[in-house]
Amino acid sequence: MFNLSLLKPLPEYLVQRYYGWKATTFANNKSWYHKLAEDGQHPRAMIISCCDSRVHVTSIFGSDAGEFFIHRNIANLVPPFKEDQDYHGTSAAIEYAVKTLKIPHIIVLGHSTCGGVHSSFEYFSGNNPNLYKDSNFVASWLEILRPSFEKIPSNLSKNEKLKSLEKKYSSSGFNLYRINKVSMFRLADANLVSGYIKGVNGYGKLKVIMENDLENTYGIKEISLVN
Repeated sequence: MFNLSLLKPLPEYLVQRYYGWKATTFANNKSWYHKLAEDGQHPRAMIISCCDSRVHVTSIFGSDAGEFFIHRNIANLVPPFKEDQDYHGTSAAIEYAVKTLKIPHIIVLGHSTCGGVHSSFEYFSGNNPNLYKDSNFVASWLEILRPSFEKIPSNLSKNEKLKSLEKKYSSSGFNLYRINKVSMFRLADANLVSGYIKGVNGYGKLKVIMENDLENTYGIKEISLVN
């Protein structure tokens, strides 16, 4: 039985921020919050984002409560489709978004200087052989990136290789494509977009990346840059 005495109180700074939010944001938008509670959620898009605390999706896009259905994981990855009885948090979130919420867009939001990408790069390069030994879950999760790592040209510098791996939609995009092809629910039937948004760097720039021919080449094409 869990010992409740081990629980710690909410940090005081969070308590004070809550009171501030309740007195301002909530008080000024009380009717909107009541509407969300009564009518349920109807998000306009699903965002698959990195856990990195520097990536603030709702702030970046100026969204309101109820506008985005957000799923976060290390390095914003979509795992390969696997139909078994294991725990599949990301796949479950996608399935719920498509089948239950009928969300029309899925956006994979990556970012520069990603710790997960850097760790996987060092591990795949043989520079961090202890990653598996030092973690119970992280190393196995980052294996999703291995196909992208193996496609990086060998003549690039280390920094160029890292940047290339950050544009990892050859893994996430292809795995979304596989969910569409073989699962019980089809993304195409939900009219989901085939493009993905690639991240936010230290200069506040947003790169929009499309994948070409996901089934064969997993190619990446940057189609726009928002300054």
